[in-house]
Amino acid sequence: MSIRKQCRPPPPLDGLPSETDIARKLAHLLPPQVKDKFLCDKPLEIRPVEFHNPMKGHIAEPVRQVWLRANGAVPDDLRIHQYLLGYASDFNFLPVALQPHGVGFLEPGMQVATIDHSMWFHRPFNINECCFIASKAPRPPAPAASFAANSTPRMARWLPQRFRKG
Repeated sequence: MSIRKQCRPPPPLDGLPSETDIARKLAHLLPPQVKDKFLCDKPLEIRPVEFHNPMKGHIAEPVRQVWLRANGAVPDDLRIHQYLLGYASDFNFLPVALQPHGVGFLEPGMQVATIDHSMWFHRPFNINECCFIASKAPRPPAPAASFAANSTPRMARWLPQRFRKG
């Protein structure tokens, strides 16, 4: 007997702009030190279901949903597809962890990084096709720690001055 849990279907991909398209529309607001990184072509096309401004956060539930696919043909080797998805999974940790605090990771005074995480692949997939990725983090137990689903603590001492006590 096999039981599979089904979630609600994700919002459709059609009509969602890519992160690169969004960055190009906001290019005049991007900090100079990251502008080229945000505007260049990327190995993966990522289309967020809901845009969260990394330069000006707003309080939101710690959930991020994106459509993702390779921006070019990837060889038919499952390991490469898994490597790329592992690489891409890192992109969602910081926004998800910061959303409940109303902070964007590109706000002045922010210095953030992910440390380590693990992934389990339960079945094969093809990153040349659109993959729906949903990241959800429980509310952190302390203001200077964050967790992502199936992972170890993400951050420590990242809070900007306005969140520090004393």
